[in-house]
Amino acid sequence: MRTITTSVFALALWLTSVVAARAAQPVMPVDQIVRGQTGYGISVFQGSERERFEVEVIGVMHNQTAELSYVLARLSGHDLETSGVAAGMSGSPVYIDDKLVGAVAFSWNFSRGAIAGITPIEGMRKLGTAYSDLDAGASPSSTSPRATSSRAESGPTNDALAPSHPMPRSLVPRNLVPSLESLITRELDLDLLDRALERLRPASSDGTQPAMLWQASGFSDTAAARLRQAVGTLSTNGSLSPWSQGAGRSKASQTSAASADVTSAEAPGMGALQGGDAIAMPLITGDLGLAAHGTITEVDGDRLVAFGHSVFGLGPTRVPMARSEVLTVISSLSSSFKLSNAGPIIGAFNQDREAGAQGIIGLDAPMIPLTVGLRGLEQRDYTMQLADLPSLFPTLVSIAVFGALNAGSYSAGDMGVDLGARIRLTGHDDLVLDQSFDSDNAAGEALVYLLGVVAYLVGNDLEAARIEGLDVTIEQSPRPRVASILSAHTSRTSVAPGDEVTVTLTLQPFRDAITRHQVPVTIPKNTPDGRYIVFIGDAVSVDGALQTVAPRTARTFEQALDIIGSYHNDRELAVLGLVGGAGLSVDGTLMPGLPGSMRSLIADSGRPRTSLSLVVSDHTILPAPTPLTGVARIDFQVRTPQR
Repeated sequence: MRTITTSVFALALWLTSVVAARAAQPVMPVDQIVRGQTGYGISVFQGSERERFEVEVIGVMHNQTAELSYVLARLSGHDLETSGVAAGMSGSPVYIDDKLVGAVAFSWNFSRGAIAGITPIEGMRKLGTAYSDLDAGASPSSTSPRATSSRAESGPTNDALAPSHPMPRSLVPRNLVPSLESLITRELDLDLLDRALERLRPASSDGTQPAMLWQASGFSDTAAARLRQAVGTLSTNGSLSPWSQGAGRSKASQTSAASADVTSAEAPGMGALQGGDAIAMPLITGDLGLAAHGTITEVDGDRLVAFGHSVFGLGPTRVPMARSEVLTVISSLSSSFKLSNAGPIIGAFNQDREAGAQGIIGLDAPMIPLTVGLRGLEQRDYTMQLADLPSLFPTLVSIAVFGALNAGSYSAGDMGVDLGARIRLTGHDDLVLDQSFDSDNAAGEALVYLLGVVAYLVGNDLEAARIEGLDVTIEQSPRPRVASILSAHTSRTSVAPGDEVTVTLTLQPFRDAITRHQVPVTIPKNTPDGRYIVFIGDAVSVDGALQTVAPRTARTFEQALDIIGSYHNDRELAVLGLVGGAGLSVDGTLMPGLPGSMRSLIADSGRPRTSLSLVVSDHTILPAPTPLTGVARIDFQVRTPQR
């Protein structure tokens, strides 16, 4: 027992000395940096081995921001003279006289030689004093069931770092959040996907680029090319090492980080974390993966700082942190980069600021599950987990679904697409989507629609909604199935209340002969004498017409969910009957044909309202023979028979 106790004490003493040594790392401040000084840096160029490169100071770029100056240096060794600064070197620690200066942060496009900007370590160490937890960026509150189960599974979660008051959630950029009206009519900008992908590009200026690396796994060439167009340098390696493949798809990586023990930061063949080790920020894990890669600058106990620049500018956040393995360095005239794999999740980054990112080993960063099922042309199922970052979540959903579609099938050209989705929301019933798209860009339209809905849910102004999971199904047809409505005819337009008439639609199918389809239309029994207007067409267009005639607005998030959930699709045919009359739309609820006294009472109440000049008399949904597009109008004249 005495031997065991002594060993434990010795181990504890050793760990304490390691932490103390890390905390006591000598620093060379910026005001002691002069041109011509030489030193060295540490980074990983292959596998997990930390290797030295040489550094020569060119000068100091003073007061580049209100908080930071940058050291300008020339790097050499490991062929950096010809390759330039490699993407993935962000955060590589630089030393002069064995004193820590800071982290390699950025370089210049197409520069000759490896000229790097170095972020001083003083600024990076201040990340630890900033606000440390989030309701702003990621994980659920400690009172939610999901958070409780995650804590129970993952052990210590560094609660000492959590504030005692909540933070506002970071919102989706306004240019990504559509209006309810545009979702009703499906009139969404097709460049919405490109704008979402641009959210992944780190900020740069004056021709500089962060020395950070994006790495994607499981993505097809088509999806990778779209990503590369958005983010710049992208490493796409299909072969994963045994330890990274297993860790990337393990149950632990899906839900929680490892425990807070120092040894939890170890992977097979890798020791405890040190400055110069490769590190990753996984945003998507599972059958497809996407991660930002960089280098650790300094480790202090279970806290580390990395990157040397902002990754997304999230501020206080909670995003997974993983070990990284470097396969090799790919030299390029435009931008060299490390070819890397994201390894096991070991904690979470809880700060993402101008001077870099701070990570805590063992800190929990729950992720949101996403399943994508492909049907029709292919039978494929993909399971992924997405970082719980509200400001980036619509982007991550788009990338994951787009990647799965192109990995298992294809997304370009003429086709028909039925999009189904079940979105699980905290505190609300599931939102179910069912829409069809038929065109030469049907897959793109379906992706943009899904992106729009998710962006609205996360970025709405009514409630800080939390998405707990998504199940998406995409069923493809080899060509568009849509038929255009050319015209509508009926044998008579003079009708009485309660009559049923047959309307014949003339349809032009895609690349096929003209057909006709008969639709029964019933004149409601309470229809007053006079003109009765009927719109017949695809249910999506009729939903848009209904929104114009009798606008529905949402005063609460629950009302917004009801409106979105009530949207119809192109596989349905709608009959909309309208009569002249006075009514109101109040708090999103239609009140047609109100007497004057009721309209006055509502006006006096001050409640938001919209006056209606046409009253909805009938709104019938029928199955369509094929997906339809277009709306036809017929005006009936109603006369009540004389008795």
